[in-house]
Amino acid sequence: MFRIGEFSRLAMISIRMLRHYDKLGLLRPGYIDPDSGYRYYEAAQLCTAGRIRALRALGFGLAETSEILTRYGDADSLRRYLMQSLSRTQAQARVLEARAVLLASAIEQVGKDEMFMNYPVECKKFSVRKAYCLRDIIPRYEDEGILWRRLGEQVPDGTYQAVSVYFDEGYRESDVDVQVCMVSDAADPSHPLYCELAAVEAASTMVYGRHDQTSAACAALGAWIEANGRQIGGCMFSIYHVSPAMDQNPDKWVTEVCLPLQPPLF
Repeated sequence: MFRIGEFSRLAMISIRMLRHYDKLGLLRPGYIDPDSGYRYYEAAQLCTAGRIRALRALGFGLAETSEILTRYGDADSLRRYLMQSLSRTQAQARVLEARAVLLASAIEQVGKDEMFMNYPVECKKFSVRKAYCLRDIIPRYEDEGILWRRLGEQVPDGTYQAVSVYFDEGYRESDVDVQVCMVSDAADPSHPLYCELAAVEAASTMVYGRHDQTSAACAALGAWIEANGRQIGGCMFSIYHVSPAMDQNPDKWVTEVCLPLQPPLF
């Protein structure tokens, strides 16, 4: 058997942490001298110490490490648990990567008058537009592609302008009410998905690049509407002049963000 200092060197775990592991029941000494109180460890415990050190290096907390040692003692069950942990870590990494992109974008915008320099607003009139439309509830705004794929499978081949309409009264984090529209003068009125987009006057601004700029574009629209004494008169819609389906490079995307307006008061 080894005294605690000797075991500490062999296991490459500090004496302080060995005592802490003892209190937690994670790695108890093989024997404690009742007279001196000295802790002694067995050679077989070096394997357990190595597992603890490896799991801690992988980022597992003490409670989770204890659970793993207790519940996943054989190689197959431990492998399955670690594979599940890998999947969770990869998902978290994707979230962090997306956040890093947003942070980089925010850093670029610091000090810029984002609303007015990058998103000039104009008032436009849209005539009645013929289209094929599909409206449904989707998990998030980012999942709009679900509707585009469904609509694309049901309409004739042709050249269309892509328009999305957002029906919710306010911004939603989930269960979003969206209508996607494939606009064309050649749209067939007898088709079950045929609809007409009403004529409307709208405040409009262009977004060049990633869709995470939409909030800044909306802020510019709101500022323009207030400055010009107008009122919002309908559901926001987006026109995809260059969409992800046309070019997979986000830097090449061109989106027109529009807010319908009520008629002027005078």
